[in-house]
Amino acid sequence: MGVKVTNNAFGTLSAGINSSVTTIALDAGQGAKFPTLTGSDFFFATIIDTSNNLEIVKVTARSNDSMTVVRGHDNTTARSFSTGDRFELRPVAALFESIIDAAGDVTLTGTETLTNKTITSPKIGTAILDTNGNELFKLTATGSAVNELTYANAATGNKPTLTASGGDTNIGVSIQPKGSGQVTIDNLTFPAADGSANQFLKTDGSGNLSFDAAGGGKVLQVVTVQKNDTFSTSSTSDTTVTGLTLNITPSATSSKIFVLLNLTACLGHYTDSNGVNSHNRVNLFRGSTNIVDDLITGQGSRTGTLSQHGFRTFGHIEALCYHLIDLPNSTSQQTYTVKVKARSSTIFINRHADDSSNNNANTPRGISTLTCMEIGA
Repeated sequence: MGVKVTNNAFGTLSAGINSSVTTIALDAGQGAKFPTLTGSDFFFATIIDTSNNLEIVKVTARSNDSMTVVRGHDNTTARSFSTGDRFELRPVAALFESIIDAAGDVTLTGTETLTNKTITSPKIGTAILDTNGNELFKLTATGSAVNELTYANAATGNKPTLTASGGDTNIGVSIQPKGSGQVTIDNLTFPAADGSANQFLKTDGSGNLSFDAAGGGKVLQVVTVQKNDTFSTSSTSDTTVTGLTLNITPSATSSKIFVLLNLTACLGHYTDSNGVNSHNRVNLFRGSTNIVDDLITGQGSRTGTLSQHGFRTFGHIEALCYHLIDLPNSTSQQTYTVKVKARSSTIFINRHADDSSNNNANTPRGISTLTCMEIGA
């Protein structure tokens, strides 16, 4: 069943027709030249007048010299014809397409199902569609393209691969989401935008990745100052030691600041005429806050301090080392300052109380350092 043909079939119209007629009669005895049709059989015929105007029709039934036709076939238009105009079976495009369809091969315009077919280097338009006609892939051609993707399947126990290939030596692969969309690979959803410098990717345990500051107790930054000159004060108020102030800006509110203070000082030289002990103190401030006051508990009316020193003898130089953990809970710049407070004495930094200029080995000088380290949470 399908398209039918015969050799050199032709006839002439026994009566004129208009553009809507679907039954065409040929002169007596001419119908036998054309194929016999049964069931869903058909053939194509061309009607042509004396001015070479033509129309292709699809003949779906033939009874002797009478043809039942579908008008205006194969991109032609139904028109009127006169008695005696020719009716011929010609090799038209619709005939060949019908033959190809019947053989199960691909047509230029048809919708085909391919089974066990080999297509070598096909040229595909702008999209590949699914069985419902919806777009699966959209394709954009580059006129000077030399790089491409190569997909390879795999045997049991191995992984299929999608690889960049082409003429360049080094070729990357770019996957770009649309708008604020995100890329998900193996159930891991990546951020839609880049993070800040020195951040890392972390997971929430549910497959969502985000950028965050490095953590887990790692040192994120170190800021340090070194005081090489001397300082002294007899003030009974907290007094800033010049040169022992630094600024640090935490990268996260959860970060801790590890403070290291190495102080070279003479803290016990008293001047009280009654021999009252001096009680000299060393404190560390963050801004206007005494950090020790901020950290200790159960202090009552007592004030916090890193240390208190009191001697009844002539003061000697000491190396004092302090370290503590501060929790600023901020990403704003933090200022750390070393302050000292004297009582009935003078405090000397980086020098002996008797700082004579005769290079006496018993009255040395020293240096002091203040270091702050940001520790990731």
